[in-house]
Amino acid sequence: MKKIICLVLLSILVCLSACQNNESTPELSGRVAIIAPETVVLSQEVVTHATNVEEVLVETCQKGKIPYTLTENMFDNFGGIASTQTDGWILYINGETAQAGAKFIPLEDNFLVEFKYVNYDEAFAEF
Repeated sequence: MKKIICLVLLSILVCLSACQNNESTPELSGRVAIIAPETVVLSQEVVTHATNVEEVLVETCQKGKIPYTLTENMFDNFGGIASTQTDGWILYINGETAQAGAKFIPLEDNFLVEFKYVNYDEAFAEF
């Protein structure tokens, strides 16, 4: 009987902590865009409880049924368009090239998260 009571209490605590996490994470809004040279894979206004850029990208791709590849904290394929040695996906946050991986960039309200498929030499020529 004690085991059953403990399991019930544990279940209640798990449910309460899960509910508390959603309530304590603020609702944020912004835009997610995934842009290739010949096509826009995704461009959508989103409202989310995600806390970082990776979370909102995964959430948005899953809702939009956009296939993606995420390996070792790196996105390298969206909508079947994969990175190569010379061209690939570059992350931009609010119009600026990201200085860290998506998982390590906190999400802020009114965000603009863009992945653009670019030629690496052209994209980094200014650096």
